[in-house]
Amino acid sequence: VQAWLSVRNRRDTSPLRPALAVLLAASGACAYPLYLWIRFGDPLLYVRSKMMGWSVKPAAPWTLLGSVASDLAARRLGSLVELLSVGLFTVLTVALFRRRLMPEGLFAGGTLLLFLTSGTLAGVQRYVLVLFPCYFPLAQYLRARPALAAAYGFLGIGGGVVFLHRFVHWYFVG
Repeated sequence: VQAWLSVRNRRDTSPLRPALAVLLAASGACAYPLYLWIRFGDPLLYVRSKMMGWSVKPAAPWTLLGSVASDLAARRLGSLVELLSVGLFTVLTVALFRRRLMPEGLFAGGTLLLFLTSGTLAGVQRYVLVLFPCYFPLAQYLRARPALAAAYGFLGIGGGVVFLHRFVHWYFVG
């Protein structure tokens, strides 16, 4: 999306830079399926292997509500963290759109939709880390509130230590 916008809104007169940006983005997206095709004869092998050997299947977002509600009723710590992660990044995605950062908002929104149609929120707190554009509005918000920024950092580091300890000692967060 960013490459397309650079073509549409280009400021320089040379058509080479935007065309190269679009070409590099497309080639990057094609590189792994091309490797799979050359090596194994199937460009969609990654997708097929996940569908065959993984219990998680795509589902409508509203089917997720029942599983999240039952997990929260069972007082699973992991479910609360997962739900808070999705909530925070949904708010931050809306903030991207409100700041008119359309490519970033589309990236974050599309990725969140992908998470919400996976049928589970298991592990979503680590998957939202790729939504780096969401940290732009968060940083702007926290910059104006140093005490809240310190609390956010303290809770983030503390939570990371707790979850790392649980992981290292095979205490599943769930």
